[in-house]
Amino acid sequence: MSSLRPINAPPSRRLIAALLLALPLLAQAQSLESARRLKQQGSLRSALEAYEALLPGLRSASDYPQALLELSQTALALGEYPRAIEAGAQAADLFHQRAGAENESLAANTVGLSQLYRGEYAPALRSFERSLQLDRDRHDGKGEITRLSNIGNVYFFQGKYLDALQSYQFALRRVEETAAEPWNPSRRQLVLANLAILYQQLGQYRKALEYYQLAQTFGAALPPNEYAQLLANAGTIYRRLGDPVKALRTYQAAQALFARE
Repeated sequence: MSSLRPINAPPSRRLIAALLLALPLLAQAQSLESARRLKQQGSLRSALEAYEALLPGLRSASDYPQALLELSQTALALGEYPRAIEAGAQAADLFHQRAGAENESLAANTVGLSQLYRGEYAPALRSFERSLQLDRDRHDGKGEITRLSNIGNVYFFQGKYLDALQSYQFALRRVEETAAEPWNPSRRQLVLANLAILYQQLGQYRKALEYYQLAQTFGAALPPNEYAQLLANAGTIYRRLGDPVKALRTYQAAQALFARE
């Protein structure tokens, strides 16, 4: 006898039970998507509150580490570094347990950035080095370049400029080795901007300007706010070198990007 039911037949108790069990998971997925939309729209405070409210119900769900990571990234953007470190460290450990190396690297990097901005340089360096090793194990060139740049920033913030230069140069070498990758222009621009900032800090303005100009040849490959900062820094160099016309033009371009962002 066929087990097929007529379309209008009432559902079985087993089917009803399965649907009832699925409802909380569906609600959780919708809540997670809602938090993500708030984050994408720039409503960071509301997004953070949404993630916080969502976490208790996700304790046993597969989405829990991902929600922790996104919460950590949101807290970082808001400057709430202790919460970003706490959530990011938990996420990194959970991803490690689940062999999720890519997300573990992202979580460790988020923790490192939060520690860096708090002036906790030794822990930040350890976090970035953990992330870097995960990227190297996965042959993730984009991640490796980003982590090397962040390690250089740790040294830069401490005034260890030779160490910073070495790390930026390692990153630039990986940029050259991955020139054919579609993501390469943004990572190249990041590294060139970091080198320019380093030479600017050292008072070598013409060398810094060369790097800023080279970075601009790749267009606005960085996110708008980061590219705007690059332009603002270049404007300062033009001003210091006695070229107010180029300085003003560059400042205005940066201002337009900041306003749009």
